[in-house]
Amino acid sequence: METLRRSKLMELLELQEDQRDQFTSAYSEMRDSLRRLEQHSRGTTERLAELLRQKTASETEISRLVGEIDKQREEKHQVLQRFHQQAERILDARQIGMLTVFQERFERRLLEIVHDIRQRRGQQGPRGPRGPKVDSQLKLR
Repeated sequence: METLRRSKLMELLELQEDQRDQFTSAYSEMRDSLRRLEQHSRGTTERLAELLRQKTASETEISRLVGEIDKQREEKHQVLQRFHQQAERILDARQIGMLTVFQERFERRLLEIVHDIRQRRGQQGPRGPRGPKVDSQLKLR
């Protein structure tokens, strides 16, 4: 999926030679950072979900994990901000606009595809690889 994302983006931006290496480097760095943060965030979310299944879960521990997840969201936001600052030094305004639209639409389209596949399979609600099922009211099962 990452290869498809990168190739579609590069095709869309029509990068000049002098832009290509700089942008590819900044983009790869951003995607790698986001991937690491997402893995860490998934682990934290799973620990929180497991803790919430326990009747005697410590409120202090729940609050600590929620705070950690909030911090991870902020770190992701900072990675994206740094990338966009780098991109603004490499790309022209039109390319920045295309990058922004691509990022928004690509993620949204992926979610739509996953949703459609799940509906065809008859599944209800999102399910992580090993996580609890979450129904439409966002209750843990």
